[in-house]
Amino acid sequence: MARAYPDDAVVRERLAKGLHNTQVNAKVEDDLARRDALLDELRALARAHTDDFAVRQPLASIIASLGWKILPTESVSTGADRPRSRLY
Repeated sequence: MARAYPDDAVVRERLAKGLHNTQVNAKVEDDLARRDALLDELRALARAHTDDFAVRQPLASIIASLGWKILPTESVSTGADRPRSRLY
């Protein structure tokens, strides 16, 4: 729907909220691969619409809930078993 109507702010907002809610559920279910894929999709949406608060706000909420900070543009190692790239 968002691809069919890229200029429709209401569609973007609903997509962003849906991605956020689904990402939260994936986190609760401990499905990290799904959580990360949804986060990537929300990031891409936010990058495509940098001036749209309704899109940026759910991404900021996820970042805050995970305790992450916005990282430099290059990938960094988290010291865990996998690297974490920039968030935004």
